[in-house]
Amino acid sequence: MCENKAIGIHALEEPTPRLKASELVDLPSELISLVVEYLPKDDLCTLRQLHNQRIASAIDTVFVSRSTIDQGNDSGEHSRMSFCHLVCRTTRTSLAYIKAVSGSRFAPRIRTLEIFIDLECIPKRPGTWPACMIATIYGLEARIFFKSLFQRMRAPSLDSLLRPGIFIDLWEIEYMGHDHTMDPVSYRSLLDELIHAALDEIQRLEHFSILGYTVSQWQSVLAETKTILQSITATPDLQTLTTLNLELEMYTDTTDCMLKKIGKIIGRNSNLNVLKLDAGPETHPYCKSNKHWVPLIWLLGSDPPFRLQTLEIDGLVASSTAPSLAHIIKTHSPSLRRLVLRNTNFGPLNTIRAFFEALAESEVRYYAWKMFLVHRAGSCSFLTSSHLVYEEVEVLASEVDIDTTPTYSLDTEWVNIIWQNVPLHKMSVWDDLRLKGDIKAAFRNVVMAMDCGAI
Repeated sequence: MCENKAIGIHALEEPTPRLKASELVDLPSELISLVVEYLPKDDLCTLRQLHNQRIASAIDTVFVSRSTIDQGNDSGEHSRMSFCHLVCRTTRTSLAYIKAVSGSRFAPRIRTLEIFIDLECIPKRPGTWPACMIATIYGLEARIFFKSLFQRMRAPSLDSLLRPGIFIDLWEIEYMGHDHTMDPVSYRSLLDELIHAALDEIQRLEHFSILGYTVSQWQSVLAETKTILQSITATPDLQTLTTLNLELEMYTDTTDCMLKKIGKIIGRNSNLNVLKLDAGPETHPYCKSNKHWVPLIWLLGSDPPFRLQTLEIDGLVASSTAPSLAHIIKTHSPSLRRLVLRNTNFGPLNTIRAFFEALAESEVRYYAWKMFLVHRAGSCSFLTSSHLVYEEVEVLASEVDIDTTPTYSLDTEWVNIIWQNVPLHKMSVWDDLRLKGDIKAAFRNVVMAMDCGAI
């Protein structure tokens, strides 16, 4: 035994033999592919620099799977691009790189596309002020301004002198800190061009994300949701998605057009297992009842061609004419592991008891919610952070009146409801880690609390 170990150690200490390019040329392509699997990345690059067509074609698959290109964009950030995973920002530089990669022979190997919002500012008077590297827009600091026939946006003022929602001509704010503007129409055109450039060439896209357009109303107007969804639905090859993550203003308080288009997209992707939808900024009036979510809810709850592992929705409005959330959970119960609901209108046909009963019978291991509105009951977000505690007490025979005391299955248990305050702006989370692997019991406790009248 010791002798074998010594031989093994000795073998590991021997220098790794170096291959010469000339030794690979005469090998079949299949063998070359097997050999280069064990070569470091530097050696792969060396082989490509030989400009030998036979070797280059044989090592393509391995080279593409390991290669990553880091390119800086116009705003000083980096667009991480690999031949199977594209992560880009909405800048002209990123668009040029996507066109280059999407139009290359490596396009068929692209599997993931993630598009993040990036705002490029330009000086109003070139040469007078240095251009900003990036304009980061957040919540209350966003200002929207219009001038003559051209809609333009001004980056957030550093001194925050103006209140949100005030409309004013640009000339009136030239004296305020930030002297840069941007054109939303041009920005939307750039975003549409970027999506077209990618989707027209990518044939087997598995992960698709558009992120950052629902942080506030400022960002939401920069994306023309209807045009974007039309581009996606018009891509016939987009039937291999496993993940769809969209943060776009869906205008669900006035129309169901956007959600119907999303239904068409996911309805033809039988391998979909992750669905994340953010339907608009947090100021979105999700508390107002409407039936615009009905088409998507029907698809999710009526035996869809896919089974989800992750479902995250922000801004969902339930309806009495669509399946309940409990029914959706039961439909995806064998596979569903993660459920996140933000700003949810828990409308008629939905009950807290049925909802948690469905969770208890499912395999969900992570559940989070924020602003869960129940009709005629106000916010029920506090339920997620409560639990039941059982304490055994001694019951004396002399204290028990058989004629007047009701019979319980467990007469020695008293129920103590512990309420923990969760701020409305924070997520309430239940998972196996927090509940020490007993998340099913936590779901059942809510059902028991409702049955006994504690909730």
